[in-house]
Amino acid sequence: MEEEYFVEGKAHRYDFKTKPGVATPLDTHYPYKTRMIVRRPVNPEKFNGTVVIEWLNVSAKYDIDSDW
Repeated sequence: MEEEYFVEGKAHRYDFKTKPGVATPLDTHYPYKTRMIVRRPVNPEKFNGTVVIEWLNVSAKYDIDSDW
């Protein structure tokens, strides 16, 4: 089974120079929207608990899922 979800929100910009080793949020004015595709067995009993996250390469203007 394949399902598609969209996630959106506002991203933070951080300052890393003020305090070494500490990221200080500067603002949250960067909206984003991304897509997530979930592939799973139709029968939940066949799910073994393993989750694999794969980055989809879109440089060709369409999704290229190299590991699936």
